[in-house]
Amino acid sequence: MASSRLVRLACFLTIGIALLVAGCAGTRVGPVASLAPNIPLRPPQTIAVIVENDSPAPKKVSRRKRQLADAQMASAALSQSISKLLASRQISAVSAGRPADLILRCRILDVRSGSKALRALVGYGAGKAVLRVSVSLYEPGAEGSTPLLSFETDGSTGSMPGAGFTAPALVGDGLSALKKDGLPKEVDQTTASIDQVLAKYFAARNWPYPKPDESGVGPWLNRNVLNR
Repeated sequence: MASSRLVRLACFLTIGIALLVAGCAGTRVGPVASLAPNIPLRPPQTIAVIVENDSPAPKKVSRRKRQLADAQMASAALSQSISKLLASRQISAVSAGRPADLILRCRILDVRSGSKALRALVGYGAGKAVLRVSVSLYEPGAEGSTPLLSFETDGSTGSMPGAGFTAPALVGDGLSALKKDGLPKEVDQTTASIDQVLAKYFAARNWPYPKPDESGVGPWLNRNVLNR
């Protein structure tokens, strides 16, 4: 009886540690700068979404191919997730160059998929995933001027202690939580941060930004884009 209780306790502790490791990811939002439009604008119904890769190439040549692949995948996933986000807020996302009420430009400043094995087994920053994005909202034709809204998001996964010493016991929710880390989680969290800032800006302008239908909206990211 005592041994079975110890086994159950060990399993609960293992799941708790796994959730702690998986939950250590966080996307921080830097200082937000905002302006009112030069002239009153009607509530935007369309936003052109532009995602660009401005991340520097690694100094080590051997890492450049992997970093470029990470940047391309993150760009595609972020563009897709933001478009789904806007659709959930009843705003149409259009591609660059098409007529739009506003332009949302996202510049990827740093991106690394890291190593899931190192994050799970070692932790303390080993193998961490990184996604840092500069976000700007412009009026059409005003990309060279001060944006209506600008901020940066900075997220990383894998800074807490790893759970390698309990890996054989990972089950259920604990294992599922660990599967959600890395770039997919960073894109989800970056999208959520953009959503929060846009909601505040739209409210300040008295523009509608309706809440999404919770029954039909899960994570905005189509994870197939990031599958290796």
